[in-house]
Amino acid sequence: MLLPSILLFAESNMEKGRNYYERLTNDNYWYYDRGEIISNTLSYLKSAAKEGYGEACYYLGNMYSNGEYITRDYAIAMNMYKKALEFGYEKGNTEIGDMYFHGRGVKKNYPMAVKYYQKRMDNEISSGKHMLGVCYYHG
Repeated sequence: MLLPSILLFAESNMEKGRNYYERLTNDNYWYYDRGEIISNTLSYLKSAAKEGYGEACYYLGNMYSNGEYITRDYAIAMNMYKKALEFGYEKGNTEIGDMYFHGRGVKKNYPMAVKYYQKRMDNEISSGKHMLGVCYYHG
């Protein structure tokens, strides 16, 4: 009986984290207490990430990569994107490819960028197709 309640708690963290993330990234966030929204977003997403929600890892990766709401940290962003992939959330492929393509937190590595863009394209996601085309265009 304990397992279902733990899963419901984790799902609740993911849902709350997603809602706070959407509020934070919405242009109207200044109507709310920004500090509280950032704190709640991080708290719920970190909890959901620990419970294995790839979507939460992806959002955390975005936050650390962009550095708009917290201190930019590409190493943490890369780790979060890779965890998202481990947990079955495929959106992180393009972001990892971008980090290799631009050398953000890692040494520029075009073959690795192509590898991740290809994975994204294989899932029929347009951002992977676009960036893969950019890689091939530039050789």
